[in-house]
Amino acid sequence: MRTYIATHKQTELRIIFTYDDFGNLVGTELKGKWSKEQIIWFYKKFIMPISINMIWEMCEKKQENWEFLEKPTDLSFKAFYDFYGNKKGGPLKAQELWKKLPDDEKVEVLLFIPKYKAQKQAEGTALKYPEFFLRAKPWLAEKI
Repeated sequence: MRTYIATHKQTELRIIFTYDDFGNLVGTELKGKWSKEQIIWFYKKFIMPISINMIWEMCEKKQENWEFLEKPTDLSFKAFYDFYGNKKGGPLKAQELWKKLPDDEKVEVLLFIPKYKAQKQAEGTALKYPEFFLRAKPWLAEKI
């Protein structure tokens, strides 16, 4: 099974696409606060990627309103720590905080890190130490 996430760039609405081992779409799930009109648009107008090849094409093309990513499968602390990159402050407290997060939130964190790094680079400020990043939960502020 492979899972891909389409995130709307302005609204942060998400569509989860799940594919079987043969590359066939076996499930979709809408995440976020979809209005009735948005749900109708999804079922009537959205081009459904019924095969994994179609979702790969969507991932490769830069979509104006949607970003397509494969859902992270490695939710280990090591995966987070290596991907985050700032290894200052020591890993022990950050590891404790990571272990307390539910898997869905770990996915949210991993998907948020590239945006966070881009924001910090644009501001010219440093990344928080991993422990303080996990305590601050900036990925949740984006949903508000």
